[in-house]
Amino acid sequence: MWQASTLVIEITGIMGAGYLPTTLKALQVQLCRDYLQVLSDGTRRPPQVMYHVDNTAMKKWNPHTRQRIKTWIVQKDDSIELKQFTEAVKLADQLFWENVDEWKKPVDLVFRRGGMLQSFKRLNREKWRTALLESVQPPKIQVFLTADENTIAETYKSNLEVRRVLEREPDVYNETAERAYEEQQAWLAMVERLPGLVTVTRTSADKRVFVADLIRKLRAPLTGFGYHLVEKMSLFISHSSKDEAVAKRLCNDLNAKGIQCWLAPRDMPIGAKILDSIDDAIRRRERVLLLLSKNSIESAWVEDEVSKAFAEERRRNRVVLFPIRLDDGVMQTSKPWAIKIRDQRNIGDL
Repeated sequence: MWQASTLVIEITGIMGAGYLPTTLKALQVQLCRDYLQVLSDGTRRPPQVMYHVDNTAMKKWNPHTRQRIKTWIVQKDDSIELKQFTEAVKLADQLFWENVDEWKKPVDLVFRRGGMLQSFKRLNREKWRTALLESVQPPKIQVFLTADENTIAETYKSNLEVRRVLEREPDVYNETAERAYEEQQAWLAMVERLPGLVTVTRTSADKRVFVADLIRKLRAPLTGFGYHLVEKMSLFISHSSKDEAVAKRLCNDLNAKGIQCWLAPRDMPIGAKILDSIDDAIRRRERVLLLLSKNSIESAWVEDEVSKAFAEERRRNRVVLFPIRLDDGVMQTSKPWAIKIRDQRNIGDL
């Protein structure tokens, strides 16, 4: 249900930057799974997050009203008058808040597709201000998703969701990746004047990576509205397969204390590409716990994971890699990467 502190985050962008219904769902899942909200008294609790897709819900509940909104907002018809446009905005807002109120729990964050940014592009600035005033409650944060040309092309080529939507509604979306990129640049020229707009550029066709980047970009503006998010303590355990029994025991002990652990091959999806899965797991975890032993020092896999951890430290500008030793192997090794850890890090004992 809606409450006075509910924050509305409106997201839009051209198709190649992400199919929004599933992107919004992924945002909800990752926030609830990987983050905690820090309250004013310092306590932490899981965030209450929902998402809303106007057209999808409207088609289900009221197809006639949905068609009116599509005619006045979605279709590319410059003859639509402000009165009609404003009525469409109000109808969409009404559906949106009814949907929010149907949730039994108080809602902290609501992600909503489209809306005000589309209005801004369709109307001149003065008319847009008028339409905005008719909104029940304008969004607190507005996000415009962009993508580079290669990512848009890859999305159009490989994303089955996008291909199905393009076949189903060719009159609404751009038929080609080239046309989508051109429209994106036209949108950017219009919406860059919008105060407080958050622009997020997608550089990977992998939705998990994209959503993780989007969350990181949103944390600062959310903090500005008093909504503080912290990642749940999460670890990637880097280890040799020969030390798997020790790694599993350690992981179980940490899980019992509420610390989430990612352990290969246990947590790797069936059929997943190994290198991609490990890279994604390290990117999404707060820390990398390195189990140093004679076995792991000889492991090319562990060496690669350490390189990825150092890359994450440079990207985040903070410490990510935390080494602990199982034996004295690291004190005797001549491996350059292990010597670097021995010389530069305080190594714990297990």
